[in-house]
Amino acid sequence: MTTIKNSTSSVPVEGDLTNIPSLAPLIIKGVDTTNGRGVVPQALLLAPLKVLVPAWDTPVVGEPAHTLSLFWLSHDGERLLARLQVTAPPPPILDFYEVEIKLADLRSATRVAELYYSVDTEGGTNSMRPSIPITIDLDPPRLLRPTDVLQFVVPPSPALNEQYIVDHPQTAFIIPPYNIQAPYDWVEFYLSNLQDPPQNLAAAGRALVDFTTQPPTASLDAAAFRKLNDGAAHIFFRIYDATGNFSVPRSLGLPFKVNLLGTTTPTRPLPAPEIGHSLNKNGYLTCSSTPSFMAGVSWLIAPHAGIREGDEVRFVWQGFNENNWATENLNAVFRTSLRWTSTHAQKGATVIVDSFDTTLFPLRNFASASGSYEVWRDGTRVGESLPGYLRVDLTYGTGFYCSPRGKVRG
Repeated sequence: MTTIKNSTSSVPVEGDLTNIPSLAPLIIKGVDTTNGRGVVPQALLLAPLKVLVPAWDTPVVGEPAHTLSLFWLSHDGERLLARLQVTAPPPPILDFYEVEIKLADLRSATRVAELYYSVDTEGGTNSMRPSIPITIDLDPPRLLRPTDVLQFVVPPSPALNEQYIVDHPQTAFIIPPYNIQAPYDWVEFYLSNLQDPPQNLAAAGRALVDFTTQPPTASLDAAAFRKLNDGAAHIFFRIYDATGNFSVPRSLGLPFKVNLLGTTTPTRPLPAPEIGHSLNKNGYLTCSSTPSFMAGVSWLIAPHAGIREGDEVRFVWQGFNENNWATENLNAVFRTSLRWTSTHAQKGATVIVDSFDTTLFPLRNFASASGSYEVWRDGTRVGESLPGYLRVDLTYGTGFYCSPRGKVRG
């Protein structure tokens, strides 16, 4: 008789419980079946999809064959996708048994399906539980209004020049509405001085769509604009989804003016100050950041040949209402200054932004901030830094936020 090797989450549904094998989760190579979505990449939608079923307590000599059945449950009901008879040796027992989802099933419709398999034995039937969700997306992204174009979050005026690139190193754009908005959608940007460039125009950059902003945004490294000539220019885009589908045709172009070569390049900016606290993988200052910033957010201004002993260094913290540095919060501003000393010239200077209620409290719920400084010598500004950027999220899921006074509702 068959005995159970491993204890899993499988749930016997009928028959003699002592004779029903436990079932491990199935595997689909190239598909992440652990993230709750299981998006099937476009390349795997061009042929039957191979599914690997881990071996269970397969039959021994003298026992009848087991029947492996693969199913999905979707919007149009439950469907049997494949069936396989597994007999006692010979043939040899395999580590995995391969079944396929036929191309006709795979491409029958866009769907989210719960995929699972069952094994019929002399002891009864057992099904893999829990089932595994997979997403089959046959529908490409499509703009709701084909004439829509990107929009600068902060439009360059009167033209995109060197100072704009310094001020907006990651240039944010508003993404127009499109039919299916889902996690891991991304945008590919194209730049040209032509109003209607060739369709094979090389991409200038790509970025994930940020759905935490309203409306959604995506950002382009501003260095890409340097490849344009001065004068009229246009930016175009396509939207891609996690499957690999993309919007067709490429969007119309957003016109703007470029004035990079005909303007005086500003003094080479000084390095951005460095934030003195750990940020999470998305660049957020959070309640878990170390060291604690409750007594103040620290920034390090590193030694630099452009800063001399006796110079005045003026530091500015600027808060923003969104998490992409789009709209300045005029109340979340902190300014301080210091005199550069010989010690600073060796070790740098630490600036502490120590006004939590005015600088961090307004930004606590998915906002952002920057830190920058200017160097003044004998009453004349002789240098300014690039901005240092961070996002801010001091909230807990319980509706509280962290503060110098502990957890506070807000």
